[in-house]
Amino acid sequence: MKMDSNDSTVSKAISVIHTRAEVMPPDFTAEFSLPNPKQEAFSSPRQIFIFLDGTWNEERAPWGKVIPTNVLRMFQELNHKTVHELRSLPEGKNSTEIIGHYYRGVGSRQDNNVVDRKWFGFNGKDEERIRGAAFADLYRDYTNNNDRIYILGFSRGAASARLLARDICISGLPPRLRVHTTHFPNLLTGQIEARVDRVERLHDDPTGEKNHRPKVAFLGCWDTVDAFVLPSRFPTQGLMDKGVRMLKSSIPALLGKERFKGEENGIPEGVLKAVHCVAIDETRHAFLPSLMPHADNVEEVWFPGVHSDIGGGYNDSGLAQAPYEFMKKQLIAAADLGNQNLFKISERPSFSSEFCFHFHGLNTGLKRAMNVFGFGTSIRSIRVLDAKDGVKPKIHDSLNKVMTSDSVYAADTRDKRTWTITYDPYNVRELRQEFDVVSD
Repeated sequence: MKMDSNDSTVSKAISVIHTRAEVMPPDFTAEFSLPNPKQEAFSSPRQIFIFLDGTWNEERAPWGKVIPTNVLRMFQELNHKTVHELRSLPEGKNSTEIIGHYYRGVGSRQDNNVVDRKWFGFNGKDEERIRGAAFADLYRDYTNNNDRIYILGFSRGAASARLLARDICISGLPPRLRVHTTHFPNLLTGQIEARVDRVERLHDDPTGEKNHRPKVAFLGCWDTVDAFVLPSRFPTQGLMDKGVRMLKSSIPALLGKERFKGEENGIPEGVLKAVHCVAIDETRHAFLPSLMPHADNVEEVWFPGVHSDIGGGYNDSGLAQAPYEFMKKQLIAAADLGNQNLFKISERPSFSSEFCFHFHGLNTGLKRAMNVFGFGTSIRSIRVLDAKDGVKPKIHDSLNKVMTSDSVYAADTRDKRTWTITYDPYNVRELRQEFDVVSD
């Protein structure tokens, strides 16, 4: 990628997890130009990975050890290989460059003070900036049509992943891109980082017809949530949902901008494979899932557990293993790198025979007043969005492993195993076996 600025340090500064203390003027601006994407590649194609984490999830913790989400874990296990590293390997000339970028979720401790952490986590205001940083990284790394793009996310990060895929496939990569960065102190480490504030698309022609629209080889999402301030379902399922969406549209700065409206919820044809792992047992309306509409390029599968049982992040994370391994296998198949390992850890870990749920229950008594504000609870309906006749929801076979286990627990509010339970989810029974079982 050609960089028009004479300061080469910005290429390091754009990547969130790899940021270093850089000596740059405040409000630094760099412009990038897209090379001819149709030119023949002079080297092996690049495999470019974007990982977008969920709200308040990050790679550092102010105390103790970080409990990684499935997004962070997959990024850490990715077998990153630069072209310089490949040249030193005997098999390097037959290998492909693997580039990965990880982005903290909205409201992270490293990027926000106490007030902003709560507020940005509440209304998701930082989502567009994070997505812009990811777009800038991808733009910088993309060289030609032989490069392959992979985007993965959890929770609101999954919503960002889906919107980023739409940005790439529908709006495309402009001929030029202007990236604005500012100095920003990491609020945990004190390190000065160059933070992407905003990204400007510079079009040679106002119609955008000259934009290049690459394919996205893989879009992977764990339990997509597009809940910003006032939760609402897509598509709307009642007067309350319609009212919430109308309010959010009228005061987006306060109540959270609507990310998914109409066709924005769809998966573009330019995404070759989309995989969505969805939680069976989440009840909070603040975590209502944005299901992917049924399509030939979509694989949506339901797993036992609540929101963060599926996406990871709990101490007792046995339930997160099945959706992690399922996504990993799907990703390896999509990458199709032959003998080159996509991940550092190639051994498949054995699944635990013990499982711990982090149920949130249903609102009772005075808590029912929360329903009026969109923060109610209900049992999730297992279904296929926009399904054709005869299409059934898919449930992972880990359901049977959990249901037949003698070691199933429910955690208390301190995330500790407290009660032994028998797992038999009502919404699965309600299907009366009208679902397809999916295995790894």
